[in-house]
Amino acid sequence: MLTRLAKSTGIAPDLLHDHPNVLIGSLDHVVEMLHSRRETQGVNYVTVQQSQIESFAPVIDRLHGR
Repeated sequence: MLTRLAKSTGIAPDLLHDHPNVLIGSLDHVVEMLHSRRETQGVNYVTVQQSQIESFAPVIDRLHGR
């Protein structure tokens, strides 16, 4: 998925991987990234495209109450 996104945006995969507007990875990885961003940067909210909301639901479930 990262390679496909890099190709479509023209941005190098390593830059996309660490970009704050990109959440790509396993459920555990995305949850950890969001938790880390909250702890280190104070990020409490994220915006998810409507077309991705169902696939993002497990992340919401995992983070709820943390």
